[in-house]
Amino acid sequence: MTTSAGTDPVAAISAARGMERYLLDWVVNDAYPLWATAGVEQSSGGFVESLDQDGTPIAEARRARVQSRQVYAFAQAAELGWQGTAGAIAIRGLRYFIDKYRRPDGLYRTLVAVDGAPLDNSVLLYDQAFALLGMAAAYKLTRPDREWAQQAEAGLSTIATLP
Repeated sequence: MTTSAGTDPVAAISAARGMERYLLDWVVNDAYPLWATAGVEQSSGGFVESLDQDGTPIAEARRARVQSRQVYAFAQAAELGWQGTAGAIAIRGLRYFIDKYRRPDGLYRTLVAVDGAPLDNSVLLYDQAFALLGMAAAYKLTRPDREWAQQAEAGLSTIATLP
């Protein structure tokens, strides 16, 4: 049986599943190992902004959303089948994020330098949402410890005060 567009639905589903297996294999066997080594600052635990074509970290300013997005990604790694130290990488990255990005008012700045010095103290709701995503992922890893849930609750309370 074919659809009106002429595509066999069984073949399309089979192709989609094949692509899913291919991408999962790439994430687990290539992306996570690369980012766990080249993409994490070993001294600080923070994540680099980007890598060049040969996997070398590029020394450039670091956006808040990249930090918390990487925390989320590593928090998911074990569920996807990666056997590395994903949980430790995620928690260390989140501690770095909170240390370098949290402003005195409890919100998160948008950009820091490679050394962690503040570059842009702007508050973007997008960055705050990614901060909460990272904290939720960390909480999922460390339950029943409530540290990350409490951090997220404090962040939500602060966001609620914004005009």
